[in-house]
Amino acid sequence: MTAFERTATGYRCILADQLRSALITVLGELRDELEKAKTMPHDQLPEHLRRLFPAGYHADAEQNAEYRRLTHDELVATHQRSVTESIELLERSTELSADDLDRFVRAVNATRLVVGTILDVSEDESEPAADDPMVDLWEIYDFLGWVLYQGLTALSGDVPE
Repeated sequence: MTAFERTATGYRCILADQLRSALITVLGELRDELEKAKTMPHDQLPEHLRRLFPAGYHADAEQNAEYRRLTHDELVATHQRSVTESIELLERSTELSADDLDRFVRAVNATRLVVGTILDVSEDESEPAADDPMVDLWEIYDFLGWVLYQGLTALSGDVPE
């Protein structure tokens, strides 16, 4: 199964309606959280959003604070734009250009990063137990990983026509 197919001028998302709807919902949740993050200083951001706003200077707290002050608004706007455009593309089922697909991949990656932070994913993670209260979130994380892989595969040119 694949999520994208190549067209004469770009790509078409061929996710089933249920999967498309689930992806729109998850992306919409991130969009809502980013809207709240617009007015928050970095130290008040929820922990799961902080990885979307990386440090510029790890060894110098003062320089890093200035870096965050200068970049926060633009980072929020960039994330919001890619998420909003991705939702619109999924809702309209329109053809995606390579640039559209690149922004879509970035939005899915940001969403997966947030979900992975909530789950505290590490390299040595195994599958969650069936009774894990976060099992549904693990399924979303896996789904986002699959969509991300499909988008990156499409961008690399390895998509069936």
